[in-house]
Amino acid sequence: MYRYARNDGGFISISAYRMVVVGCSNMAKMWVEQIKQRPDCDIVGLVDIKTEFAQTMAERHGLTCSVYTDVEEAITAAAAYLVLDIIFEMTDGSVFCYRGSWCAEGAPTSWEADWRVTGEKGTALWDGAHAPYAEVVAADGDQAGKFLREFTRVDADVNWGGRSGHAGCMDEMFAALAEGRRAETDCRDNIRSMAMVLGALESAKLGQKVDLTTYYS
Repeated sequence: MYRYARNDGGFISISAYRMVVVGCSNMAKMWVEQIKQRPDCDIVGLVDIKTEFAQTMAERHGLTCSVYTDVEEAITAAAAYLVLDIIFEMTDGSVFCYRGSWCAEGAPTSWEADWRVTGEKGTALWDGAHAPYAEVVAADGDQAGKFLREFTRVDADVNWGGRSGHAGCMDEMFAALAEGRRAETDCRDNIRSMAMVLGALESAKLGQKVDLTTYYS
């Protein structure tokens, strides 16, 4: 038996996590293959805006679950009770949540993701492809009592003359070797990336927060 964390902080004993896979394009193949190997998980529904994609995935992986085009309908009809939403809390109290897909069927993000950083005085945005910008609460004028305060846009001054993408990463790597320093993209950072993945899985299993430093310290 496994434990499923309820919203009220309690737990329910279950034989397996009933999971719905949302999005049945190529990237989902990896998730389905991994989930099928887990004895504590059952795939009870496949969701995609294109029914044929979901049906093809079911046939390819020998799944007998139903297919849907609507997430809410799938969760209700298949009695699924596991919804994954990964949230990371930093040591300074800030919160990071990742959502998106660079290979989504429709409205994909860039490889660099689509970033949104929100604070008490404004929001900074970067779509991974164009110059970042911010919308900052306006300093002038009377903002007291306003539900949504007025803001001004601040565009970043980007003067990058080098290459981008994989070519840019290679240029940076060789520059770091020549200068005797760590590259901006350093493989040792992947240890922390894996800590985030393993920590998210452990948090879902336990139904509580986990300390990521235990995975790389």
